[in-house]
Amino acid sequence: MLDFLVAGLLVLQEKAAPLGLQINWIKTKIQQIGVPHLTQSTVQVAAENAELVNNFVYLGSLISHERESEAEILRRIRIAKNCFSLLDKNIWKSHIHTDTKVRLYRIYILPVLLYGCETWTITKTISKRLDAFDTVLTENSTDTIFQEHYKRNSSRCYCMYTSL
Repeated sequence: MLDFLVAGLLVLQEKAAPLGLQINWIKTKIQQIGVPHLTQSTVQVAAENAELVNNFVYLGSLISHERESEAEILRRIRIAKNCFSLLDKNIWKSHIHTDTKVRLYRIYILPVLLYGCETWTITKTISKRLDAFDTVLTENSTDTIFQEHYKRNSSRCYCMYTSL
């Protein structure tokens, strides 16, 4: 099967050359969908090696051979947590008004967390994890009065992606 792919890639290279396009085989990644373990790590294409991978990041989203979203969601949670911690001393622990903190959270943290969420497959477990993460961040960034207000008057993080 890999031989057909290599032949197709060589045809692609031939068709791209008259247009002035060159394929960088060092940057090229090949992913086998649904295959748990690759038997080799590279494949020879046009006298250069193209890497065979299980996962790779494309346009900011993790593409996994498992066709599941859990790894991408956990990755987005880690990235959002890092963004949150970068603003920890200057924003969340400051005397800025709670409404301003909420707006900053929605502007700076939620888009990082929910990037690419339109393509996620959300299970109950993932939904609970997103909700717990959102709760922890709101508790760390605001006071208890806000927590009660937030729980009563707004939808949680795993539901908010539909309105962004």
